[in-house]
Amino acid sequence: MLIDLRTNHLPWGRTRREDRIVYLKENTSDRQLTAECKLDCYEKVLAHLRRLKYADRPDYVYIYETVSR
Repeated sequence: MLIDLRTNHLPWGRTRREDRIVYLKENTSDRQLTAECKLDCYEKVLAHLRRLKYADRPDYVYIYETVSR
């Protein structure tokens, strides 16, 4: 969501085909997602989120502080 707000573009944003959306979400790298952001903070946030298990709670303080720098 942060990347979408920052760039107003996600690779799967213009397609309606569910199979294509799934493919793009599974095959788009973090580097591709953050390429337009021009800030490495988004890569750090994504790395944090990727380490979480389903039931884990994101560290919102870390995310806020990282994005606010």
